Amino acid sequence: MKNQKNIVAIISVTCISFLGIMTETSLNVAFPRLMNEFKVPLNIIQWLTTAYLLFIAILMMCSSYFSKAFSAREIFISSATLFILGSIVSLLAPNFFILLIGRLLSSFGAGLCSPLMFNLIVELMPQDKWGFYLGLSGLVLSLAPALGPAYGGLMVEYFSWREIFLFTGIFALLIMLTGINTVEKYYPKEKIKFAWLSFLSLSAILILLNLFLNQLSINLAVLLLISIFIFLIIYKKDRNRLFDFRIFKIRSFSLAFISYLLLQMMTIGIEFLLPNYMQLVNHLSPLNSALILLPRSIIASLLNPIFGRMYDDWNAKIPLYAGIVFILISCILFSVFADGMTMALGTIFFIVFMLGRQMAFNNTLAEAMGYQKKEFRTDATAVLQTGQQYAGSIGTILLSLIISLVQSNQSNSHLAIAQGSRIDFMILGLISACVIICYFFMFKLKNKKLLSTEL
Repeated sequence: MKNQKNIVAIISVTCISFLGIMTETSLNVAFPRLMNEFKVPLNIIQWLTTAYLLFIAILMMCSSYFSKAFSAREIFISSATLFILGSIVSLLAPNFFILLIGRLLSSFGAGLCSPLMFNLIVELMPQDKWGFYLGLSGLVLSLAPALGPAYGGLMVEYFSWREIFLFTGIFALLIMLTGINTVEKYYPKEKIKFAWLSFLSLSAILILLNLFLNQLSINLAVLLLISIFIFLIIYKKDRNRLFDFRIFKIRSFSLAFISYLLLQMMTIGIEFLLPNYMQLVNHLSPLNSALILLPRSIIASLLNPIFGRMYDDWNAKIPLYAGIVFILISCILFSVFADGMTMALGTIFFIVFMLGRQMAFNNTLAEAMGYQKKEFRTDATAVLQTGQQYAGSIGTILLSLIISLVQSNQSNSHLAIAQGSRIDFMILGLISACVIICYFFMFKLKNKKLLSTEL
């Protein structure tokens, strides 16, 4: 009975994270309508995604502190409440600025509940079942970016973009009422100080890096370097830290961490790129452009628990290498057909991409966590989840920056988007090759450790 209640609690937390991710991807297909209504260009409207992910990353930096200073129940209720409040503000937003504020408030849903979800799985479930439960939670979360565009396209096509927030807000309220009765205080709270200096300096680095990549300004680059220097001084002298960076002394973990971030960067980037490509180049409706993302994630998500079982029962190399090879193949296909890609081809290529992504992503997380000792797992979870969200914001900025640079030298905007998309797909292919290299050295280090243990 206790185990069933724990599972329901994990599901409740997962569902709030699901809504946070779904509303983020649902807005991608609404960008053309939002640009027209609020009279702002693409490089401004994309901050609804970039700032949302950036703020989630900043929140996740605090997840290790939150997990110690507050109970799971307090974190869940606070995040659900703020998500609902943000949905109300977004629903009623009269301009772009107020909408952005609403999105930042809603980011608490995913920003607090995602690390809580993984912490509960690691703390409440036996280790030999981590792959299954991480895969199962990944199944729910991976449906969010698939259903998000379809949901957003449906709302924009038949109602308006405001209904996106109306229905998710109502659903979040129902989930909160369920979670109040199941999410408990699983561990005693600790009286610890918050690492304000580390938090402010590291937040400045993340914000300035995003702004620099968006504007390519020398002044921002100088400020970024200064912020990094200040952070290193603070980390060296101040013992009150957000993270225990000793987790990176394990090189296998560091390589898994880099691979995990690169996989997320590719995923969020391509989910931003495809719907806008199909609307602006192929002139598809918001709903039809969103439907490209639907079949692949349903197919891939249903296989997610199987991929988790592959990791639990087989050699970890099989799902990780097979997954990244699928991604590489899809990026090559996207690059070859970028100039005249039809809806059918885009759907097929994206299914291949997401099959690989689902095979590799959560299993890379499980592999990374397996390298850490129990006392460092909370810090490892916080770093992984912070990096995941931040990598998503970088992916969006990077791909949109390339298209903007091509547009600045091309009078035909449709042709510029098509050419810029080709370059984007080639870059994604190069990133997937980097993941393969990381996997190779990660398993090489793992094999050396196993060999030394046997000797």
